[in-house]
Amino acid sequence: MVRDALLLNVPLFLRASQGACFSGAKFQDAAPRPQKATPHSEVFNKYSRLLEAPCRGHALYEPLASPDGGEIGDAGVVKNGRFHKLFNVYEKNDRFPANISPLSKPLEAVDILQTLNDNTESMRSSTSSSVTYNGSASPQLPQGVPPSQLNVKFNVNDADSEFAFLACTGPHYVTRSLHELKLQELERWITTNHRELRRAFTPFPVFITETVKASGWVGGISYEETRASGAEKGRKVELITRGPADPKWTEKSALDHTVVIGFATARDRSTLRKGRSAPLPAGPSEMRGEHDAAPSRNPEKDEYESTLNAVLDNTLEAESDADVIVGSWSIVSKYIAENGKCPDRSTHRCDVILETLDNGGETERVMRATAVVSPDDRPPLPDPPEDASRPVTQYYDAVPSLHFGEEEGVRDSMGTVDSSIPPVLGGDDGGQFMTVATSPPSRH
Repeated sequence: MVRDALLLNVPLFLRASQGACFSGAKFQDAAPRPQKATPHSEVFNKYSRLLEAPCRGHALYEPLASPDGGEIGDAGVVKNGRFHKLFNVYEKNDRFPANISPLSKPLEAVDILQTLNDNTESMRSSTSSSVTYNGSASPQLPQGVPPSQLNVKFNVNDADSEFAFLACTGPHYVTRSLHELKLQELERWITTNHRELRRAFTPFPVFITETVKASGWVGGISYEETRASGAEKGRKVELITRGPADPKWTEKSALDHTVVIGFATARDRSTLRKGRSAPLPAGPSEMRGEHDAAPSRNPEKDEYESTLNAVLDNTLEAESDADVIVGSWSIVSKYIAENGKCPDRSTHRCDVILETLDNGGETERVMRATAVVSPDDRPPLPDPPEDASRPVTQYYDAVPSLHFGEEEGVRDSMGTVDSSIPPVLGGDDGGQFMTVATSPPSRH
């Protein structure tokens, strides 16, 4: 049985032209109000979580156009469904950390892998639920219609208490990602400079390594609002995001809106303690004067959620002798491609390479994640080297084919893509690349 629900929300930029809205904890419509409204941060996290597997990346609820929307190498924070840029690791500017040198800029078509893909299907968190547009019975997005003129109807199966979707508008979308060698270089840069970066920015930034870009988008989420008593189901809530608002949008508009990102980041002991944060630097919404869209200052409630963060934290908690772990979204994407689902945030951990670094005379143990594995597949971490003052690389050998820098195929989201497959991050194309890491010692 399929049920329809009432549309209760439109994004901030469309409120003037729509009758219903959702703002903070207030609903404004003719229907009875629920006892409790879900805060914005919970909605954005729910939306991105539901779409992690179909997108193989972090779906942004409110994408922005270039250059603010997120480019390869951008460092920033995800707040309230948007990416807020701080600086780019390849460009020295006034916001770049003073004591850190930028990386050499990647070369297009050499260091950045790019593919133009036919846009045929939406990404959905469940195959048993769907959406239709502008009164049509077809789930296909109508061609040539500006995103601002798309009306969405949810068709949610009773079995789906939560459902999210994302569709790119226009005939094509483009996927971009760092080549494996450049990704390794970025991860090593984060490893070397994580202390300085943490002193300069709180919360710790994410570093974009993969993107899905389109000329426009329409997405949404359907869920049941929990009533205070918890004794019965709450009302159905449906939230819609779409853009750009420009009515002059055409199918030939530039593919400049970043709708999905993959990223690298670092986690240390301080990130395992909730509530550690400072005011966020002015992001795109604040610079535009959009007060309602500005990120709140409550880190405990507004911290973005990510399966990558969860598996990195799980690994760091399990290895008491390591101080920091660095990893990228590509390991989560690879797990999804191989298993058809996201890793369990509460149990899954990472295969790692363990390094001992000398940071200004102080010894530090750093892990670099190379793969996501279930707890049953993961052997104990190797013993630390006898001489801890000498930089040593140790290899985690749970999955021999996944040593850092030694994969048989590039972790590439830009390979040839079947037009019937919705836009995703992190698929493999079996490409080859040079090995730059020292081969791990064989086991006897």
